[in-house]
Amino acid sequence: MENEYLVKEATRQQRIMELKKYLTEYLSLKSPEQANEIKFLGVEKLSGNHREQYDFLADQRLADVQIAIIPDDLWVKGNQPSESDAKNNLILFKESAFNKEDAVAWLTHELAHCQRLKDTDLERHTKDSDAGYPDNEVERHAFAKQFEFLKSKGITKEQILKMLGEWYHDEELEFLGGLL
Repeated sequence: MENEYLVKEATRQQRIMELKKYLTEYLSLKSPEQANEIKFLGVEKLSGNHREQYDFLADQRLADVQIAIIPDDLWVKGNQPSESDAKNNLILFKESAFNKEDAVAWLTHELAHCQRLKDTDLERHTKDSDAGYPDNEVERHAFAKQFEFLKSKGITKEQILKMLGEWYHDEELEFLGGLL
């Protein structure tokens, strides 16, 4: 039993080293040491609102997803609080956004991207993603799951659109309203 744990932990640490190397390049970090500022969290360690979102999807295939919590000064996605890198079973979160309650359910959205890839294959996922933002099958799936979670919490369509207004333009909000 202990040996099994040690093997699992060694595998996890190896994966995190690989992800740090990948993120050093992806985030255009000035040095590999900056990657050491990134915290990694497996979905099994989520708590509170984040755990609720993971549990809502009820998909064991997501158990190997890692969340990279990126310090705000290293974040490159502007005001977007999160990003999915489904092919790497990775979700990137801006640290300040991750550390407060995720009222908009960004984690559900990003996990749904990972879920969608597991439902198809990389070639199809990439083709569907490249069909235009946000009107493509990958985003439709992610937003649908996000909205399902929010509705399950009693949040209305109007409240959801108001929350999303901080991140999306009017034409995108019109499209998203159609999904609701």
